[in-house]
Amino acid sequence: LGLELQGSKEQIVLHRGGKPWGGFLFLSTNSATAQSYSGDVYIDEACWIPRFEELERVASGMATLKHYRKVYVSTPSTVTHPAWAIWKGRTGKDGKPKKDSIRRFRTTVHEAIAGGNDLIDVEVLREEYSEDAFAQLFLCRPMDDEQSVFRLAQMEQCQSDPESWKPVGNAPV
Repeated sequence: LGLELQGSKEQIVLHRGGKPWGGFLFLSTNSATAQSYSGDVYIDEACWIPRFEELERVASGMATLKHYRKVYVSTPSTVTHPAWAIWKGRTGKDGKPKKDSIRRFRTTVHEAIAGGNDLIDVEVLREEYSEDAFAQLFLCRPMDDEQSVFRLAQMEQCQSDPESWKPVGNAPV
């Protein structure tokens, strides 16, 4: 379409009857820069976003009005990732169960094929991926990293913001 999509204030405006009807803003997953907007929020690959809780708070603020919604789309990562708690029906304040109004949709590779997608060769995928990776990426099963030597939550604590982190003396890392 001759458009370049960027994680900035670039906007695609939809028109109906010659008048602006709605639009899409493509924002960064950096919660410090993705603020001050109001509307429906769609987050892709939510289960892979570092510091997801910060982004989720910003997204909640953006979709505060009752006619707006938050939609998370993702392949699963680990059962300890905060986005997985949302998928499972997280608890509300004071540890009380949140009302079960969250709609969840899951599509495995087999369901996609049964639904008419003839562009996938499962055998090629099974040859390319380990059994665990295939189950995670194509059967919607998150990895259980609780028994791992390096759990995702521990590794995320070692992350830094690439925008603000600089090696000492600009030395190679």
